[in-house]
Amino acid sequence: MSWPAYDRTTWGLILSVAALIGAFPLSLLANLATPGIRNWWAERSISSLGRRIVALERELEEIEKTPVISDGEERILRALMARIHPDANGGIFPAYREHAFAA
Repeated sequence: MSWPAYDRTTWGLILSVAALIGAFPLSLLANLATPGIRNWWAERSISSLGRRIVALERELEEIEKTPVISDGEERILRALMARIHPDANGGIFPAYREHAFAA
């Protein structure tokens, strides 16, 4: 198949007429398809959000299984906090509680 040998002006005219003829049916198609696409997108977003929340909850459960700091580190931290600010102890360690109320 060989294409007719038209110049650029003729091809421009043919394409512009084809675009004008096709514009109305394509705009109708877009207006009819938009609500369905919006509903699909909203459902997809909600289900995706639900899956993401479940995945994050699972990840949080895994992270909570291992403590951030050990018991010894926590005791050291609380002892240092009691030295810096005696009221920050909260009465957890009796030696520091007695020291805090001695004054």
